[in-house]
Amino acid sequence: MPPRKSPTPLATSLMALATLSLAACGNDSTAGNAPIVSVTATPTPTATPTPTATATGTPVSANVISALNTALDDERKAVATYEAIIAKLGPAAPFVSIADAERRHVEMLLPLYTVRGLDIPDDIWTGNGTAADTLQENCALGVIGEIDNIAMYDNLIASLTSDDQDIIDAFVVLQAASRDNHLPAFQACA
Repeated sequence: MPPRKSPTPLATSLMALATLSLAACGNDSTAGNAPIVSVTATPTPTATPTPTATATGTPVSANVISALNTALDDERKAVATYEAIIAKLGPAAPFVSIADAERRHVEMLLPLYTVRGLDIPDDIWTGNGTAADTLQENCALGVIGEIDNIAMYDNLIASLTSDDQDIIDAFVVLQAASRDNHLPAFQACA
């Protein structure tokens, strides 16, 4: 792996936002943040990304576009899932704080598109989340979802190069939120 570059100003801003997001989540069992697998899995449509030129004329690879789209779609799916659970079961912990954290995670990813001059994909998940019947079932699904989310970020990070350090930095922060806050919250709840 090539040596790590110093964070860009955008990456530094994203890390500061993530630190605030993690602090808002807390480290107790009411905090959390990663998408959970819905009871009825809905396939995610996958558009074939095409390289796009940034505002500076540098092309953005299909791999980078795919990584960003995968992460954004996953975070949006999590928001929709947690909102569905709250709608079904009421404002139960840890879902309220995790839904808020997921919204911040979506917001953290959007500047990565903007700085590259990329269009932000439409959100196909709003209003399309699903929920199991009980809090315990949803928490158990949350554990599975967090484990999947951590693995997803491992794969996405490994697919990027040092030229994409701002994206890598954001993904590392989002993965840490899943691993260190949200997975333990769902484990405690399940």
